[in-house]
Amino acid sequence: MKINIFKTTTIIDRENASKYIHSDEAELPSSIIDIQERAFFWCFDLKNVNLSECNRLSVIGNNAFGICSSLKELKFPKGITKIEGNAFKCCINLEKIDLSECEKLEIIGNGAFSECESLEEIVLPKSISFIGGNVFKDCRNLKKINLSVCDKLEKIEYGSFSGCESLEEIKIPKNITSIGEKAFGGCVNLVKVDFSECDKLEKIGNGAFCDCALFKFAFPKSITDIGASAFKGCTWLGKVNLSEYKKLEKIRASVFSHSGLSAITFPKGITDIGEKAFEGCKYLKEVNLSEYDKLTIIRNGAFYGCNSLKEITFPKNLIVIGANAFSGCSSLQIVNLAEYDKLEEIGNGAFYDCDSLKEITFPKSITTLGEEFFSGCKKVETVDLSECTKLEVIGNNAFSGWDSLKKVIFPKSIISIRKNAFRGCKQLVKTNLSECDKLEKIGDGAFRDCESLNDSFLASYFKRKEEKKIEEKRLKEEKLEAERKLEAERKLKAEEESDKAAKIGGLILILLFIILYLISHSWFNYSLVIVNK
Repeated sequence: MKINIFKTTTIIDRENASKYIHSDEAELPSSIIDIQERAFFWCFDLKNVNLSECNRLSVIGNNAFGICSSLKELKFPKGITKIEGNAFKCCINLEKIDLSECEKLEIIGNGAFSECESLEEIVLPKSISFIGGNVFKDCRNLKKINLSVCDKLEKIEYGSFSGCESLEEIKIPKNITSIGEKAFGGCVNLVKVDFSECDKLEKIGNGAFCDCALFKFAFPKSITDIGASAFKGCTWLGKVNLSEYKKLEKIRASVFSHSGLSAITFPKGITDIGEKAFEGCKYLKEVNLSEYDKLTIIRNGAFYGCNSLKEITFPKNLIVIGANAFSGCSSLQIVNLAEYDKLEEIGNGAFYDCDSLKEITFPKSITTLGEEFFSGCKKVETVDLSECTKLEVIGNNAFSGWDSLKKVIFPKSIISIRKNAFRGCKQLVKTNLSECDKLEKIGDGAFRDCESLNDSFLASYFKRKEEKKIEEKRLKEEKLEAERKLEAERKLKAEEESDKAAKIGGLILILLFIILYLISHSWFNYSLVIVNK
């Protein structure tokens, strides 16, 4: 059935189009100016719409052809200026969109062609200045689109091509300044992105290319910010060289995590490596940070699970190594921190389960070794902390499970060794704790299962600790007993006072009774005298 709308009609709305919901073809008059919101929404039998003769048509409204699930062919008029949000959303049988002759078209709204699962190709005009968020989201068969002709386009919005699983190659227009959040996220076959003409591009948003198959690319030098998770899960990434990007200062959280990254060169002005930035980069073998004088912090989990990483060189001005920063780097053999005199903090589990580690040196400036700092490192024989004159605390489980550890030299500054700090160090034979005059506390289990350790200082320490516990228990019991006696005395006194009060009250009642009796007796006698007279 064909839809025929009166030739004089200028606006198509939901009311005058709904009666054709079961028609398969729409023939619209040339008089049409506007196709309004939801006009043909859910016309699931509609297969063919020819708008090419509608020379006055300028706007296709929101959801105008949404969920027209049978629509296969669509021809647009030359005079169209705007396609609004979700206009053709879920047109799952639409295979090709040709907008090349629409020379006035400037705007394609949010989600306009989203979830058009059969769409393979779209041709855009030069006039395009705005493509909305999620505009081609989940167009799983989209293989070909040429953005390079869109010279007026300045932004690629959030989710624009997310989930376009068949897209293999894209060229970014020259005037683009930013690529939005998850713009190409989930484009699992996207191998090549051409930035060669993008000398104005400054920002790549969070997750912009996450889970893509990117093999090789080069950013423009204008880049100032690469967002969190921007290249997360890019399995074919390989080598990345950021050395010439002078404006780029931070490596954001998870930016290359779980990618195929094998080598990285950082920008010279880098100040910060974010949380989980390189987490799970199992092909990354070497990281040299020695040249980056402005780099002061490596955040939590930055290189977590980089199990091929054999060598790491730190920057001279490093202040903080975050929690779990190198945890699970099972191939790491040497950690030399002795030269980094500004390093103050090494977070919990920073080198946890680095089970190939053979040698480690510590900076003089360190004040705290965090919980599970080197827990599970099994090949180091000696830990020398003697030069760490500011070190006061060794955290819970810091060195637990070091099977080969034989000797520990503590600094005289040490105040506290916390719970299970050296637990399970079965070959530990010698410490210098007797020289540590400031030592106040050794936590429970700090040297538990250290089978080879025969340290008289520790023996006397724990003896004193046990005696102290016994004494504290005794004093506590005495205090409780004294409190019980005091409470008993208080109750007895209260009972005595209560009895006394009861007795006094009884006497008062008796006296009142006597007084009343005397008064009443005197009144009776007085009455008799009066009567007798």
